[in-house]
Amino acid sequence: MAVQKTNSMKRQPKSAARESADISKAFTSRNQSDHTVKLTVELDSRLHRELKAAAALQSVTMREIIHDAVEAELQKYKN
Repeated sequence: MAVQKTNSMKRQPKSAARESADISKAFTSRNQSDHTVKLTVELDSRLHRELKAAAALQSVTMREIIHDAVEAELQKYKN
C-alpha cells in the first residue's frame, strides 16, 4: 500500500515581503559583539605578503586590517 502525501506535508510559500523581512533578521545578531565567525578567503601570495608586512609595520594583526577594511567597505552601503 502506497502512502499518499497530504497538502499539510507540503511547504507553503511565503509572501515576498515576509521573505525579505526574514532574510534581514537572519543576518542580524541581537548583540553583534557577542561572538565572531571564522571566514576563509583565498589571496594571491603577493597580496598576502603585503598584508603581512603592513600588519607588522603597524604592530597589528592581519585580522585587524581585514576587519577594518571590511567595516569601511560596508559603511558605503549603510549611507
